[in-house]
Formats: sequence, structure tokens, C-alpha cells
Amino acid sequence: MRFLKERTKQLLKRLLPIPRKARGQHDEFFPEWQKALLIVFALNLVLLVGLDSHYLSQLEAPAKRDAPKLPLKTLTADEQLRFALDRTLSDFGVALAWMEDRENTRLVRIPSPMNAARLRQKLIDCLEQNDARVIPSARNPLEFSYARNEQTLGTIRLLPEARTVKAQGKIAIVIDDFGYHENGLITKFINLPFAITYAIIPGLPYSQQTARKLERKNKTMLVHMPMEAMEKAVETNGFELRVGMSAEEIRERVRKARTLLPYAVGMNNHMGSRATQDDALMQVLCEELKSVNWLFLDSRTIETTKAFTTAKAHGLDAALNDTFLDSVEELEAARKKVWRLAEIAEQRGSAIGIGHPYPITLQALQEIVPVLQQRGFEFITLEQLLRPKQVAPLPTQPSLARRNG
Repeated sequence: MRFLKERTKQLLKRLLPIPRKARGQHDEFFPEWQKALLIVFALNLVLLVGLDSHYLSQLEAPAKRDAPKLPLKTLTADEQLRFALDRTLSDFGVALAWMEDRENTRLVRIPSPMNAARLRQKLIDCLEQNDARVIPSARNPLEFSYARNEQTLGTIRLLPEARTVKAQGKIAIVIDDFGYHENGLITKFINLPFAITYAIIPGLPYSQQTARKLERKNKTMLVHMPMEAMEKAVETNGFELRVGMSAEEIRERVRKARTLLPYAVGMNNHMGSRATQDDALMQVLCEELKSVNWLFLDSRTIETTKAFTTAKAHGLDAALNDTFLDSVEELEAARKKVWRLAEIAEQRGSAIGIGHPYPITLQALQEIVPVLQQRGFEFITLEQLLRPKQVAPLPTQPSLARRNG
């Protein structure tokens, strides 16, 4: 209030200055009513100036006022998963118009330039990164469901457009370690409808029985020869090849294996990380294999192996394993190895992979091989790969894709 009085006096002096001669007599110079009117006017003016200053200060600093906050919706874990799947499809180049949701199933049309098998793997990787479980379809390799906490959340079905299939590469798969068992799993491997090369360990309880079954079905066989390893103990059944053996003993054991498995067309090593590094042993072995025109596959159980180079130096039809399909005994790891084998074949023209008669290996092959066949990859035996001009192609068999519709 004191401020207002002082401010009023200043304004009165500016508006109505008192004449010099009348100073000291101003009480008589202005009537009382005029003084009251001027005071009211001054007070109103001060009030207006104050309000104007306050209004301008609010316009210049709007950030000082607290803006109302809108509530943000938090996505649930399932919504985050669906968002991640949509992002994966979008990043791969799938347009929104190519997708159709039918109840809990998403249909995704794949134009011919796109790789449906690769998209499938990316979607599976996305699901696993988000802690979801993938449930492959038993009928369609390009369809799978996904679940979390034992609850199925949805299904994705990829629908590639029909197109002319171009050759992508040749793949030879070798399955080792036959001879230990005779059961339903072994029968399923034997009845696979695409080319597989079967490697049988000589001298096991079911070695000869398995060989006879394979021969009746016109399957390609190798002798899976036990050889000394760096750490693990190899079979000691009279067929193993060890460092330091005499040349005659090596030849005798190889000939004995050939006699027991007469339908074999060649050999690969069972274990052998020590034996395949030994020059003397490999020299004798390759000489013996060359004398009977057998082919040789270096399983490459150690990177410093000399088996492949020694075999080539002796003029053998020889090859080097590219990857073990089931070195990690998990289904998804086996799937990734089969896809990796296809990448090698696409880049190089051919690829060789070794697996074992495990359930995960069988399932991975049953799921992925038909997809790769649709993409134009050719599955052949090791003999067809190494001797393409000498071996007639096997009779065409219906693929799993055609059998499963």
C-alpha cells in the first residue's frame, strides 16, 4: 500500500505539476474533489500497469507452468512380442498388404524374390529372443505356432508364391554311428525320402544287419572307421587304427572292415583327432583305399588334420566335412546348422555336413530339407558329389513337401 501511495505521488507530479509560485499553497490551488478524482485515476492506472506486467510475464515463460501429463499405456509382454514380430516382418520387407489375420493365425504372402525359409528363421530367432517357445507344424515346414508359459499365443503361416525353381547348390549329408542300435529311430533315418549317406562302424552288434537293410533300399554306405583320438577313448573291437601301428596291421584291419561291410563305397573317420594328424598312418591307409578305389571323407574332428591332403595326394576321390549338424545336441542348434549348410552350398556350389542318429537331427532334417528342395537345393549322396559322372542318380522319391501337401 505504501508503494501505491509513493507511485501515486510520482504520477501526480508528472500529470499535474504545481506552479512554482503556488508551491506551499497547493492546498488552496486544487479543490478537494479534484484531488480525490486524481487519486482514484492514479490508483486505477497503477492497477492496470500491474496486471499488464503479470500477463506479459506469463506469455514469456510458459514453460514454468506445469503442463498436464497424459497417462502412458504400458505394453504387456504378449503385446511386446507381437510388436517385435511385426518389426521383424517389416524389416524383412514384408508389406502390410501381404498379411492377413484369421482369428489366431497370421497368413503372410511371400513374393517370389523373397526367401521364405530365411524369413522363417528370422521370425523364430525373434520369438526365442523374446522368451517364446516355437512349435513347428508337423504338416507344413513354413508354418509354426508360438507359446509362452504353456499358452499358445498365435500361429504364423508363410505362403511363398509359386515360381520356377533354380538350382542353388548340391548338399551331401552323412549320418555317422550306425551299428550301435536297431530301433524305430534308425528305421526313420533309413526311410528318409531324400538322399543320405550312411556311415556304419564295423564290428558293432547291428553293423551288418543295418548294412543289409540299407543295401536292399539301394542306399549309399561308408565304413565309419574307428581311429585314435586325442582325449576320448575309441572302440577297441579289433578295427581301430592307432598311431604307431605297423603298416601290415593297418591294412589287415581295413580289409577286415571291407569284408564285413562289402556294400560300402568308401570310408570316413570315427573320432581320429590323433590318427588323422599322423603322416605314417595316413600314408598307409590312403594306399590301401586307393588299391580298392574307395573314396574318403575327412570328418575333420580336428583343424590340423592331414587326412584330406594325404588322400588327395594319393589320387583318391576325397572331401572335407564342412560342419557337424548336431555338435550341440539341441533342436534349434541343429536347425541353424542345416541352414548354414545351405548357405555354404549356395556360395560354393556344394556342401557336406555330418550328423548322427539323434531325434533332434532327424526332426531338423525333416523340417528343413523339403523347404530347401523347394528353393532348388539338390540333396545327393557323397558318391554322387565326388563321382558325378560315374554314379547314376537315385530313383526320384516323393519329397516330404509333396507327401505333406
